[in-house]
Amino acid sequence: MTQVRIPEFNMENEEFQLLQTSSTVSTQMERIATNPRTKRRLQVTENYTNVENTNMDRRRQNARERMAVKQAQATAEEAERQRMLARERSAARRAVFTAEQIEREHTLARERSAARRAALTSEQVEHERTVARDRSAARRTALTLEEIETQREQTREKVAAWRAALTPEQIEHERIVARDRSAARRAALTSEEIEKQRKQTREKVAVWRATLTPEQVEHERTVARDRSVARRATLTLEEIEKHQEQTREQVAAWRAALTPKQVEHERTVARDRSAARRAALTSEEIEKQREQTRDEVAAWRATLTPKEIQLQRTLAAERTMSKRATASPKIAEEQRVVARKKRAARRAAYTSDELEHHRASARQRMRLRKSGKHQQETMKTKLQESSDFEWPKPIDIE
Repeated sequence: MTQVRIPEFNMENEEFQLLQTSSTVSTQMERIATNPRTKRRLQVTENYTNVENTNMDRRRQNARERMAVKQAQATAEEAERQRMLARERSAARRAVFTAEQIEREHTLARERSAARRAALTSEQVEHERTVARDRSAARRTALTLEEIETQREQTREKVAAWRAALTPEQIEHERIVARDRSAARRAALTSEEIEKQRKQTREKVAVWRATLTPEQVEHERTVARDRSVARRATLTLEEIEKHQEQTREQVAAWRAALTPKQVEHERTVARDRSAARRAALTSEEIEKQREQTRDEVAAWRATLTPKEIQLQRTLAAERTMSKRATASPKIAEEQRVVARKKRAARRAAYTSDELEHHRASARQRMRLRKSGKHQQETMKTKLQESSDFEWPKPIDIE
């Protein structure tokens, strides 16, 4: 028998060559594409690809499970060593990346995180946040002061670089998102948790301020004032009024929750703060602040109705009377001396026209006060004269 060698044909190369030869072989290509052998080959290739993808997913899942078991069985030192090795490997891999590769990796990581978060339930999201907070707390407790300061500096630089790359629309969007997130987080807190967070915030701010130098304190105040002015400049009148109303309500609620000792402590702190701030001001700054205060008070008074003016005067008189009633004789005398000095200094700065105007106003107030007293006495006399008093009848002794 004669052995016959059957050649092996590569259908993919043959089809590629047919495509390159001429466009007149389209019928032959269609015949090859519909060939059962080609269909089986394509189906086998597709099945092989699907199997490979399934095997890859299964291997990844098994690797994740093995890693989870290994991490659960590892000690704290071993876990820290593995994390350190992973960070070093990641740093070495990132060091050889180009800018395009880094951006592509960031994009892929963001997409994976977004897809993973979108598939989580509310309980899983809360669990992930709790785990992240616990992990961060555990990592921070193991850090030294120098490492904490280094991480904060790096975080500030990253945030500054990220903010610098944002457009005004993105900045406004981020602020709105942050406010909504804060409002949603606060709405889910209880009164005890809110008070606990406020206390922690006050302690953090106090510790942070204690480490600042006088120049840094003044810089922070200037930045805060500029930020407030810039934010207010973008608000409408309705938004300004709404913010002021909210601020007044918050301050009123905060004051209503204070005890008398806390109220007195807050007043003392406010007076000391004001005195320290005034002591650091120059004469020009003091005069400028007084001028601004007078303008603000004048603008505020101009918007009041007569009833509101009368109410404000009544409240001021009651406040003054209660303050005088609780003051000791020594404090009262000191306040009188201070008031006389203030009046003398204020009068010394008056021009002749202003002085004459104030004297005329004082004379008019005195005349009105005297006329009011005279009217009250006249009305009392008339009432006494017009009243028919019914004297008691004598007792019939008999």
